Amino acid sequence: MRENIVINKNLMATQNLSDLLDLLSQHVDNLLEGDNNDNNSFKSFNLVNCVTGLNRLVKTSKQQNTRFNNFNKSSHHGSENNNSKEKSPNKDQLEILIVKRIDKILGEKTEVKALINYYDIQPRQISSILWAFGSLLTDNNNNSSGSSNEKNKYKVELYRKVTDKLVFVLLEPSLLENHPLKSQEIANIIWAFGKLLFFNETVINNLLQCAIEIIETDVTDLNGRGQKNIGGQNADRSYNYDYNNNSQDRFTSQGLSNTFIGIANLCKNYDTTDKISLLWKNYLNTIATYMFTKRLSDFNCQELANTTHAFAKLSLGEVLLQQKKKDNNSKVVMIDLNMILSNLLKLATNSKNLAMFSPQHLANLLYAVAKIGGSGVEVCSSNIHIKNIFLSLLKRTNMNFIKFNCQEVSMVAWALAIVETNAR
Repeated sequence: MRENIVINKNLMATQNLSDLLDLLSQHVDNLLEGDNNDNNSFKSFNLVNCVTGLNRLVKTSKQQNTRFNNFNKSSHHGSENNNSKEKSPNKDQLEILIVKRIDKILGEKTEVKALINYYDIQPRQISSILWAFGSLLTDNNNNSSGSSNEKNKYKVELYRKVTDKLVFVLLEPSLLENHPLKSQEIANIIWAFGKLLFFNETVINNLLQCAIEIIETDVTDLNGRGQKNIGGQNADRSYNYDYNNNSQDRFTSQGLSNTFIGIANLCKNYDTTDKISLLWKNYLNTIATYMFTKRLSDFNCQELANTTHAFAKLSLGEVLLQQKKKDNNSKVVMIDLNMILSNLLKLATNSKNLAMFSPQHLANLLYAVAKIGGSGVEVCSSNIHIKNIFLSLLKRTNMNFIKFNCQEVSMVAWALAIVETNAR
């Protein structure tokens, strides 16, 4: 136990990716056996050490994003010029070995309760591991070449295998009885599920039910302090309340945004469309209404752009339009979506916010507005016209177009093509 405390302190003390790789390499055993072979690497790490190691990999990698390839090809971390026996593991290898250590830990006890008690597993650890999985996959995709596709596929399979085991632990009733889920943990898990395209209906229902309970407590508190009910006359602005200096658990604006980003990403899996439509009816409609009537002015530019994009994915996948066809109460569902998109787009195209949008934000918004305009969702009844929104964004895009990268240019081109097609 004392050794694990020292390991954690040393991991937290690392200032950059190079130092972290040096430290982690000291715990690697039998690297020459290959990534796919079981070995004793990180055998001294407990679950907390593994969580810290993965999170430090994410954070130090982001700090030195432009140097990823150098780290993976440097003479100290896996150079082909060195003798193979002296070769040190690179970031990808260390990442995989830590995840395999987590997999091994989760398989040490046959009973889930015994595993939870032995390692004192809590939802925050599960949430942190899954968040790291999602973040590392994002980094790998952003920095991958064709030659690394097989490696990324292996990582995804490994991450999903471990996620299966983590979900099994999360479904143990005694875990949440002793450690109720917090809003940040809910948001991180759902966001990670979206990155992994991992859909477990029971877990997602449980997570969203916990989210509803947190939101209902917050709404009761806000109403007691004078804010109108959801959908009231103050629906277009949030209550001036210091969320950071209150002990009561509340979703951050980023947490709310990430929750819908995760759900929207799950729409990539065609088989989940029907199920997500049901989630909208049971949970998401309430969460979205709270988000846009109580918290909208808390959102920064990135959150506005990402959330708009998430809702566009939901409408494009006809998740909500399918609900309209199947549900007798469909009119209410669609009216709520109408209100949500209208309020979001109104704030996103505010002149002050437009000036702060990066090329990526603008590309995401143009892409999202084009999708919304082509999905059959009507938002004109709230005095928000898709064409006017698109033109406002396009004007701002023209001022910054030289800064756009290839992906952002392709998103803008796609959006222009969709809008032109729909105008005919």
